[in-house]
Amino acid sequence: MCSASSRRTVNPRRAGDFEGAHRLFLRIGAGGATSARTVHEFAQTKMQLAKAAGGRDQHPERWEAKRRLNQETAELLRRASTLSRLSQDQTREAWCWFNLAETLQWLGDTASEIEVAYRAALTLLPTESRFHAARERWRDRARR
Repeated sequence: MCSASSRRTVNPRRAGDFEGAHRLFLRIGAGGATSARTVHEFAQTKMQLAKAAGGRDQHPERWEAKRRLNQETAELLRRASTLSRLSQDQTREAWCWFNLAETLQWLGDTASEIEVAYRAALTLLPTESRFHAARERWRDRARR
């Protein structure tokens, strides 16, 4: 019989080990998963890795890796939002759309695409203040 402590595992993503979490997601095949939660968490892990990759002043290979991670993130978030809709998980779907808006900003997508993502998130969770605040920050930056 296993004790509770021996069954307990550390989730590398929650522990802040995004590289370890990414390896784990790849090992379990999260890219092809049908669970909205798994796909969304894999996308969020890629987002964190992209943030850690540095800015434009970094080496061109690092910049390309960051761009590629963000493109993969956008694809995963679109898939996770669809899976969330199918499983009727409005909260997760809203967060997928919100994370997609953030990723599309980094990728330099059109304002209309970014607005669509924010609008979808806000339609699903209209009282989420973080969505409203991020959208306003983005709009302020876009006006400059």
